[in-house]
Amino acid sequence: NVYTYVDYRKGSEQSITIGLRERSRPPPKQFTIVQISDIHVGKIPNHLPKIIEDIEEINKLIPAPALVLATGDLVNNGNVPAQYHGYVTAMAELNSPLINVIGNHDYDIWNFDRSDNRIDRTKHWEKFLGPRYFSFDFGDYHILCLDSFNYNNMQKAWVERDLSLIPNGQPILVFKHNLPRKEQLDFFARYNTKAIFSGHWHGTREVRYKGILNINSAPLGFGGIDLTARGFRMINIDGDSIEFDYRVGGIEKLLAVVSPQPGST
Repeated sequence: NVYTYVDYRKGSEQSITIGLRERSRPPPKQFTIVQISDIHVGKIPNHLPKIIEDIEEINKLIPAPALVLATGDLVNNGNVPAQYHGYVTAMAELNSPLINVIGNHDYDIWNFDRSDNRIDRTKHWEKFLGPRYFSFDFGDYHILCLDSFNYNNMQKAWVERDLSLIPNGQPILVFKHNLPRKEQLDFFARYNTKAIFSGHWHGTREVRYKGILNINSAPLGFGGIDLTARGFRMINIDGDSIEFDYRVGGIEKLLAVVSPQPGST
């Protein structure tokens, strides 16, 4: 749960929590994960109230989500610490544990050689939110959180090593920012991968490939380029069964009597 960010240039280090908590008992076989994505704090003026409004809707869900997974582009410019401050402040309103997955906008610098394995490209992300990629177990599931913007050989080797350590046949969920490419889908199809969840395209898509659910979700706080309304994805898990439901944000429950008209008999 504790991640230590080391600034080698200043010779300093800082420890932060990354949303993982050790449970005193196993989680139930039936639970809900909420996926949020592409929040882009700093992109739109006066955006935070809409984000908090959607967070309040998540907090009202019954039963409460076991986890909330944020799949990248959480800020609009990763080189601006104030945007990270805004994101952390808004997400503090969540009642459920939050797990953050890095996206391309969360990087400090985009134009670089991705094979050089330098760590200073994500110094603000690591300082405020944690590591670029990691995994954990929740219930019967193994959950991979990946850096899809810089999916280099080092990370690929880590993924292979990580999956070699889990029990054979353990169900896997993958959360990443970019949609998976065919070679990634073929790789994860070698395992008991149930679903891959992504963002990035500011739209929504639901397809299946070699038994893997490939789910892409629209932004939280503003609408998608495919005219999908803003919102979040509910992932309902019951043993081996996975069902999902996209919830539109910012919609109040209203009831209007349209018939009979007032004054009619």
